[in-house]
Amino acid sequence: MLIHIIVNSLHARGKTAALHAKRCVEQRGRSIQSTHFTAAKGHACEIARHISTTPTASTHLFIIVCGGDGTIHEVINGLAEGPNLLSFTLAIVPSGSANALATTLRIESIDMAMRLISNALSDTSSQHHSEPDFVLKPLRLASFAVAPPPATRDVLLDDVAWPQRKCLFFCVISYGLHAQIVKHSERWRFLGNRRFQYIAWINILLLWNYCARLWTLNARSYIRNSATPQHTNPRFQQHQYNNTANSDNDDSINKNNTRAIEYTGNRSFSYFLTTRMTHLEQGFHISPFSDPSTADLDVVSTSTRSRIEVGKFLAGALGDAQHLDLDYVDNVKLSGFVLQPVVERISWFFGRAASDVCVDGEMWTVRDGDAIWIREEEQEGVRFNVLAPASPSLEEPQ
Repeated sequence: MLIHIIVNSLHARGKTAALHAKRCVEQRGRSIQSTHFTAAKGHACEIARHISTTPTASTHLFIIVCGGDGTIHEVINGLAEGPNLLSFTLAIVPSGSANALATTLRIESIDMAMRLISNALSDTSSQHHSEPDFVLKPLRLASFAVAPPPATRDVLLDDVAWPQRKCLFFCVISYGLHAQIVKHSERWRFLGNRRFQYIAWINILLLWNYCARLWTLNARSYIRNSATPQHTNPRFQQHQYNNTANSDNDDSINKNNTRAIEYTGNRSFSYFLTTRMTHLEQGFHISPFSDPSTADLDVVSTSTRSRIEVGKFLAGALGDAQHLDLDYVDNVKLSGFVLQPVVERISWFFGRAASDVCVDGEMWTVRDGDAIWIREEEQEGVRFNVLAPASPSLEEPQ
């Protein structure tokens, strides 16, 4: 096993986290193959690509990532370009401006991350230590592509016909309000994580609804039950679609009873987001049924709503995830979808109207007429595991 450290040196806590990580590895009598500090956006991807393509005697790499979700996104995409025989263990040291994966895994601090790494690198069973035990959780990825929308409904069932991916993602893709919050928060980084809440409320005051055409693949809807709040007892119902039209614009089909497509036509959203993370920020419990280790993607969305209703939705996500019990909030598990923004709020991209889409915190511009294609990534080659606490609840020792 070869150990590499990749550090987001552009964030204030990155270098501090790197010093802790190096000391932790050395205390366990392990050697560090390399330590890399990022110098610019995209550099972590280049570093990871170099690590994965350099011939080594080991087919298993232990990568310590000192950074946030953006750094993890780059590392994953760089490593994925390496040989398929490699397997990777990612140890996350939360030290970025956005730490959704660490928050979802309940890695609550740099000290917690150090204890997990120490246990993982120890030759002694972790049951003899006072530190929390660790587990290796599979980290499932999905592909993101930009291309014209499907010409026919059958295209979504044809793996060969799917466009070539632009990148892999593990955290979030959003269109509309959430994407605008991420986009406009970049200039307010000095406020730290609080900037997301401030920008959110500003965007609610200037609320704009976003129209799109949507195709969903293998969708299962959340069952709402007022007597038994579903956030404590999740249940999902499989919706099967067949050639029997359910509405005037329904292009639903079922192929061999294995993969189903629903075309919903033009829809207007106040909020649209897909993720495998339970939290996108500490305290922002947007998708309580998500799991980074499962194949399903979760979509959380609202149709066109008033400012008060959108504010109530976000307040519920900032609380105990009660927002899913609102009758205008949709929560769907699916294996993929195609979303074509219908440009009403214009930004310009090389002289053409365009829409903003957020991919793991990075902004992408989708030209008018194009669509985003999202689906679960088949992982028969490269395998990613992430180091996580074995306990579902982590508390710092007194």
